[in-house]
Amino acid sequence: MASSQQWLFVLESTYTVEHNVQAITKANFLALNPSRAAILKIVDSKNHVSQHTFWIHSRSMSAAVQLLDDMSIIKTADIYCSKDPIVTIYVRNSDDESPNTSRAVSHATTLNLRRQVSGQVQIPEVIVRPPRRNTSSSLDIISQEPVRSLAVEDQVILDLGKGKQETYSKEYLLGITL
Repeated sequence: MASSQQWLFVLESTYTVEHNVQAITKANFLALNPSRAAILKIVDSKNHVSQHTFWIHSRSMSAAVQLLDDMSIIKTADIYCSKDPIVTIYVRNSDDESPNTSRAVSHATTLNLRRQVSGQVQIPEVIVRPPRRNTSSSLDIISQEPVRSLAVEDQVILDLGKGKQETYSKEYLLGITL
């Protein structure tokens, strides 16, 4: 499968409609000395690797997996994608959310482009799972009970941005012990 496997490289953002979709075979990608810098050249990005996050997804995967270094590109593909006809690499700005939690503004357009490139092969979709907005099920350090079981007036919800929240007890944050 390695020589005929199609790799789709998608540069996208959750903030703008700008995008770029490129397709090459895995064999041709391997010839480029696979790296995150090589991916940026493929999608024609002038930015540095540190300004982006890289994600891999294929039909065999239930979620996109972040590629943290150059070695993880081929290792992850070999483990999870070796039997899949299409592998998609998503490139997003480092301050963008994961493809698992948000759709890019250009999603519909890039999906059409990816379908054109893939021909008869069905393109796997990343299932978007928005972050849970309910109270965490973590234990409160002071009471050793689930935080969600505390009275609402005893909870403090910290907004971490981008839809992420953490809930703590007032006692824990104030350092009061029983």
